Amino acid sequence: MNKTVTLVHKNCRRSCDLCAYGPADPVDYHVIADTARTLMEKGYNAHLYDFYVNARSVDIFRLTRQFEGENPEWLNVTADFSLNEADRAYMNSLNTAVVISLHGSRPEIHRRAGGIDDYEDILHFIRDFHRYFTLSLGINYVVSGLNIDDIGDMMELCREERSIDFIEFIPFGFAGNARNTLGRRAILSASDTYKAYRTIMSFQGNVPFQVELDACWGPDFVNSPGKKCWFFAKPLADRFCNAGFNHFALRLQDMKLFPCPCMTEMNELAIGAWDGRELCIEWNWMEEIDRCEPPCNGCDYFPSCRGGCRVPAIMDSALDGHSINRFAGFRRCLHVLGKSH
Repeated sequence: MNKTVTLVHKNCRRSCDLCAYGPADPVDYHVIADTARTLMEKGYNAHLYDFYVNARSVDIFRLTRQFEGENPEWLNVTADFSLNEADRAYMNSLNTAVVISLHGSRPEIHRRAGGIDDYEDILHFIRDFHRYFTLSLGINYVVSGLNIDDIGDMMELCREERSIDFIEFIPFGFAGNARNTLGRRAILSASDTYKAYRTIMSFQGNVPFQVELDACWGPDFVNSPGKKCWFFAKPLADRFCNAGFNHFALRLQDMKLFPCPCMTEMNELAIGAWDGRELCIEWNWMEEIDRCEPPCNGCDYFPSCRGGCRVPAIMDSALDGHSINRFAGFRRCLHVLGKSH
């Protein structure tokens, strides 16, 4: 099986309130390049997941060639994303899209939901983007209890800003910085989750841009029976989540190995480490992942999804001070919520 290792590099110093990756020390780009090169020599696909894309990041992209072929990833950037002419030409030749985070239709909502006062900078970036890039431009909007009522206004803003090609909605996850900054007021209840989902879906096909759901919403059996997580690596036929199967995440700060980049903030989910030569797996996530608890256990869709997106399932189970439970059932599964609404 062709396997991908995503290199998680938390070099962004913005420290947004809702950042699920939390604080981390930056890693020298020479270390990143050496690690990527060795992984590729071992037969892995190496992908850099950079939080602050710059010219040195692009050099790594040239090395890994991660955006040159069939590619499920997007390039997440900040409003000061700027490249020289040669790097822009290279980026414009690639099979990817660019996304920027915007969490509210107005400055005060974006600031409340994300903790950073950069709304005007982001709008300027959006309006100027296609002067330099032919790539598609999208927005990442994290839906939380702080902006759930803003979804409709956000759609109207995207309609007005004609440079926007798609918007991706991400359900808030109580991890990283969010635990200490936003607190419980940002958490989406099961009812909130389904309300937000139905609101988002009501706009699909009715706006001049693409409306998408992040994989963290989990299996969407209402609208797309065959949906699988595809963001970091190719989807697998018999499960929603491919973490730890054809895909791993390497936290470059300490070379700890995880099933998925979105799990790298939870130390309890480390499955091994990179010793500079090999991926050393200490416990087998693949053998244990099918032991999901209710509501997954006994669900009619469990044979085809195997517990949905494990990240929100595990984070939700830890909300009340419980320890990390990697077998937690997916309480906010859209299939389960659809049955009760």
